[in-house]
Amino acid sequence: EMMLPFAVTIDGTPIFPEDFSEPEWQSLKESYRVGEFRTPCCATPAIPKTSINQVRFFAHHSDECVTSPESVWHVSTKDRIVRELRIQGVHALIEKPVSGDAGRLKSDVFFEVGQRKISIEVQHSYQTFREYIKRQEKYSGYGIENYWLLYPSRYSTTLKSLARFKLQKD
Repeated sequence: EMMLPFAVTIDGTPIFPEDFSEPEWQSLKESYRVGEFRTPCCATPAIPKTSINQVRFFAHHSDECVTSPESVWHVSTKDRIVRELRIQGVHALIEKPVSGDAGRLKSDVFFEVGQRKISIEVQHSYQTFREYIKRQEKYSGYGIENYWLLYPSRYSTTLKSLARFKLQKD
């Protein structure tokens, strides 16, 4: 059973077990409804639990993640981003959907600072350079600044593609 450090509400707000007092956590465990919380990895229902060692966490309702093992890195990276933003007093949303004239997309982490709308995409799996450009243009079409955090092996291949792209363009 994968112990998830947080879950996500229907609107994309991260929920952290440590934000609850012990009585509040017990009450949440007794009163939650399936579907009220989602897993940050595969968006399936999450349930609040307490381990035998009294560690609070969320788990997959079905006890199984429907995404690949890369999701552990993906989830922990989103968790670290959201927690750091919280320390800075910034409210972030996970898997925030955006749709309109520029097309549909979903930000791994989305937040606003002043007038700036900012998205962070956490990319572990392979994606063509053309797909990065396409997704980046969609974000620009919505006036959203988008930043990519890449798994180390993705970074080197993407950097090479970017260099070739710049050489061809210039």
